[in-house]
Amino acid sequence: PGEGKSTLALALARMYALSGRKTLLIDCDLRKPTLHKHVGLQPNAGFIDFLRHHDTESNASMPNVLVNDPLSDLILMLGGRSSDIGTDEFFMDERLARVLATARKHFDYIILDTPPIDPVVDGLYLARNADVVFFVVKWATTPQTVAKRSLEALKDNIGSNTQIYTVLNQQDMASFSKSNVYSEYYNS
Repeated sequence: PGEGKSTLALALARMYALSGRKTLLIDCDLRKPTLHKHVGLQPNAGFIDFLRHHDTESNASMPNVLVNDPLSDLILMLGGRSSDIGTDEFFMDERLARVLATARKHFDYIILDTPPIDPVVDGLYLARNADVVFFVVKWATTPQTVAKRSLEALKDNIGSNTQIYTVLNQQDMASFSKSNVYSEYYNS
């Protein structure tokens, strides 16, 4: 929590949308959805309600949970509220796979904003559906043991062709530049 996953997911999604790619960002943190706060929108039915009531024969209800980002052409599926039931069951069965299969027909990029890996299993189940995983680590805060354990768990849960990229986030540039032997050279 607090590593910057949602901020990074939103920035990446907006970048793709601004470059002309049809992009969908889904708030998959069903326990503590936050994307709606980042974009200043009130969610409607929400992703969890869509998963709960998704008709397996028809995807006509998908447009009802999609909203437009006010700052780009990005399309969002927002988490409406935290769940009062175990959220991992939504990601263990085929519901999410069906939703993503439908979305892949209409979008160039689909970005899943997930909960943290270490405290809950939801992100591990979501990673099984990913082509690429960005593993976000907060600089000088995330314990190395937690990062290593989480990366190993990710490796055990992704497909053989899925790539993992580690993102070092929220780096304190003032502290970093003091220890960098080249900083004086580049700052002059």
